[in-house]
Amino acid sequence: MEGNYQGAFYRAGKARKEYLKADSALREREHGKWQGFYGNECLTDIKQTAWVLQGLMAYLRALGDGPHYYRWQREYLYAEKDRRVMLIMNMENHLRDEELFALMEAKLEG
Repeated sequence: MEGNYQGAFYRAGKARKEYLKADSALREREHGKWQGFYGNECLTDIKQTAWVLQGLMAYLRALGDGPHYYRWQREYLYAEKDRRVMLIMNMENHLRDEELFALMEAKLEG
């Protein structure tokens, strides 16, 4: 609501990562006759929550970085002196949301 789409994108990515970790933790504890127990885990549907958060990330990126999707990538991928060189985008594809989030996470927490 404050227009901080980049911050919201990052927080949604952090939440998605935690839901994926929770889903993985459930499945890692399956063993013996309990193997596959969480295969139809549909009451809380942790996997679906992570999927919805992925959609939210895409929406927030469209609002804040669209329609060309290069500003955030430049901020987290390139050195300050290279961010204004526009021809770079002619040589590489845009990052997927997960790739951009990983760069943000490494820079903000590293």
